[in-house]
Amino acid sequence: IYPNPTTGNFILEFKGDIPADKVMVDVYGMRGEKVLSGIITGERKHEFTLSDKPAGVYFIHVISGNKAESSKIIKH
Repeated sequence: IYPNPTTGNFILEFKGDIPADKVMVDVYGMRGEKVLSGIITGERKHEFTLSDKPAGVYFIHVISGNKAESSKIIKH
């Protein structure tokens, strides 16, 4: 996930092979509210935007098949 911190747009990039399954991406705010959601299919990189969201810390939850990973991103 880059750039981190961001001023609005960020890119989620997968290392290694492109996931064969659909990849579900959910972004949550500090209070646990879902602020963004998307499904990626067959892409190594995908751009998301938080430009209409307030500055703060956001948590990104990525699910692909039976794997799940979380990261955080800071928006200025």
